[in-house]
Amino acid sequence: MGLTDLGGDMLKESYGVRCPKCSQAIVDGDTVVWTGARIVHLDCRRPRALNFDEVAVLFAYCWDHAVAECVPCGRRYRQIELDSELLRCAKCGSALIDSIRAHLHDCGLLPPTIRRRVLEAYERSRILVKLAQQLSDGADVLAREVEARLHATREPHRVR
Repeated sequence: MGLTDLGGDMLKESYGVRCPKCSQAIVDGDTVVWTGARIVHLDCRRPRALNFDEVAVLFAYCWDHAVAECVPCGRRYRQIELDSELLRCAKCGSALIDSIRAHLHDCGLLPPTIRRRVLEAYERSRILVKLAQQLSDGADVLAREVEARLHATREPHRVR
């Protein structure tokens, strides 16, 4: 399974991890992939897009039933009714991505092994984003320490 983080937009500006491709912050809820040396958005134009594995599971197991519900209007959507690029409610424009991902976690038609793999991919992605944030925070601390030491060595020594 690919790496996807399922969650809400939170503290976007306080995160220090940025996608090297688009310079946007990488936050909970963004779909990220590991390129071997760094994490990047799967699709920088749509940071929260479904990953390839989520789309494959939807097509294989959820084609014939509702996969999303718009909370504001109460409208339910089957996969065929959704614009695959936008994943928004046709009536009010609300984002449906969280509803689709919740469906993937709860769909009773998914075999247990597939559901477990979806949940494992979610956890791997959360861990990856958290570790990237911790590394970024650690690098910030080290940079401040180096700056403070450089400043201290440049100050003239006071004579008593």
